[in-house]
Amino acid sequence: MFDTELKNQARRSLVGLILGIAFFIGLGMLLEYINSFQTTPIIADTPHETSNLPSPSLIEENLIIWQAAKRNGLSDDDYILLLAIRKSENGGDGKEFGVKHPKAWNTDLNTQARWAAATVKNHHNRFGRDEVTDEFIISLCDRYCPPCCDPEGNVNLKRNVRWFYGKYKARSK
Repeated sequence: MFDTELKNQARRSLVGLILGIAFFIGLGMLLEYINSFQTTPIIADTPHETSNLPSPSLIEENLIIWQAAKRNGLSDDDYILLLAIRKSENGGDGKEFGVKHPKAWNTDLNTQARWAAATVKNHHNRFGRDEVTDEFIISLCDRYCPPCCDPEGNVNLKRNVRWFYGKYKARSK
């Protein structure tokens, strides 16, 4: 009984720590973007129909990204990397992470986050390491936005993801 109680306390502490990190990063981003919230048209049931429902708030967006990271078994550093990719791509509704696969393009934040998280996980497998290093980020950006397809975009993505990752990582300590 005591052992079960101790395990439950440890689980609650771990969940609290993860949510605390997510909240801390989200709060920093929220303060940074507080003036940029607006109602934007989003994709409705039919391709040419739109509605003026509000986009997810920044906290809701961070939660969706965190859930995508956890569903894919990614670390907290990978979650921070996903936030950096999201900020670097800065796509509108249905293009949040810039994932252009036909099954992900013009969908929603959840689908875009899911595809981006899977891309990070698959790249860790190809790369052979689980750590997020500068070398990993550069390699991932070459995969995410190949220089042969968009040389300028590749350079910008590398620079921006590395910068935002460093900024968000420093905030999470």
